[in-house]
Amino acid sequence: MGQCAFFIIVREGHRMIDTNHQQSEAKEMRNDFESRTNYFRIALRGLLVALCALFAGSVLASPASAEIKWDASFGNDGRSDVGPIGIGSDAFLNDGQVLLSGAGISASRVDPNGLLDESFGDDGIAKIDYRALGFEGKVTTTSIDVGDDGRVTLAGFISERHPINGVTVRAFLARLDSSGAPDKTFGRGGITRIKTTGVTSAENQAIYALAHQRDGSVIAAGRDVFRRGLVVRIKANGKLDRSFGKGGRASVARADDSNPMTVSSVQTLPNDQIMIVASQSSLPSVVRLKPNGKTDRTFGGSDGRKPLTVKSDPITPDLNVLPNGKSVVLLNERVGSSAWRRPVLARLTARGQWDRTLGSNGIARFSSKRLAKFYGYDRPVPVLSSMIASQSDGSTLVASRFATKPVVFRVKPDGEPDRSFADAGLFRTTESTGNFIPLVAPSKRITVAGVEGSNRVLYRIFP
Repeated sequence: MGQCAFFIIVREGHRMIDTNHQQSEAKEMRNDFESRTNYFRIALRGLLVALCALFAGSVLASPASAEIKWDASFGNDGRSDVGPIGIGSDAFLNDGQVLLSGAGISASRVDPNGLLDESFGDDGIAKIDYRALGFEGKVTTTSIDVGDDGRVTLAGFISERHPINGVTVRAFLARLDSSGAPDKTFGRGGITRIKTTGVTSAENQAIYALAHQRDGSVIAAGRDVFRRGLVVRIKANGKLDRSFGKGGRASVARADDSNPMTVSSVQTLPNDQIMIVASQSSLPSVVRLKPNGKTDRTFGGSDGRKPLTVKSDPITPDLNVLPNGKSVVLLNERVGSSAWRRPVLARLTARGQWDRTLGSNGIARFSSKRLAKFYGYDRPVPVLSSMIASQSDGSTLVASRFATKPVVFRVKPDGEPDRSFADAGLFRTTESTGNFIPLVAPSKRITVAGVEGSNRVLYRIFP
């Protein structure tokens, strides 16, 4: 059976504790961290066994073929092989340029024609030698974002060996300037660790998402060592902004709620307000924060949040705020006790109320049976979705995997799948082996970053 792959949608930009407890927390947090970047592959392992039994003696019927409209002006007839630049977990589209996170602490920049930008870093690839700065261990990069000044920020964690605890995970932010050189005004040599009130170090914290504000500050979101939702603001010099929220971090949990929380997605608005998706007990909520980190009580209910009433895996909800202020959230809803999930889109108005023009009262569900029937498969297939991006007409691109095959499908503004998109409603290729990343440009063209073997490949199509 073919190698697993998944899509990532990328939006256009814009204490002291006893040893046993610490060791237990470190192990738990490490598992949580690694599940962020490996979630879909891990979940698929359980599905493969079921697939073998389910589809034994039967081959999935492929949907009817339709011609994909490739942009011949990009690369070689719509396809550009940018080479073995390292496999990362995120990407960003900025003024027609594609920024890709790579192996270690690195990023590559591809110009609008699909070529590595030789003015960035070393022939298009920029790196920070974190070991030379005294960091050791395995680096996992979870997010990349670009500020208005062109500086590139990466977030992730470093798994290091600890003489007592076995393994310690340290959250970090790293910054490159617009030319790809390490920004030495940020932290130490371009790297900073996140330390927050009530936590004595950066150990065992996870950063899952980040976004820039207009002054160059960075909003970083994830989960701390105490399993609380983490939203902090880091100044342009890499230091914690203690004027934000309380002591530098925003409080996103209800005062009477001590359940573990994960913040999986963050987006800043033009007025520097902050939108996040926070999940507790697998129940996500959309929360809006003021620029100072205080909850905006004019959004949703009286506490500034809108529960989404869909039981979803806490590390996967993705958020996209539209120009009209509406919020679209992608969820992977659990189906009973099985490993199967179904993608769900939820849409809220700018004031945090259900947008009832989408699906059924603001929620559109896509069961495996429904998707299989719509796209012409002869039986239901397991579906896992990763991220979303919106087009100017209000349509939403959903990055998913049908069985073992990566696809992107488009949902109309009313919540119905759009069969006129790409190849009978799906974008897919036969050569790709992992990490497909669709990006939407102002020209409405869609760039898809994929992997073929050990090489990164970019595709560009018309919608």
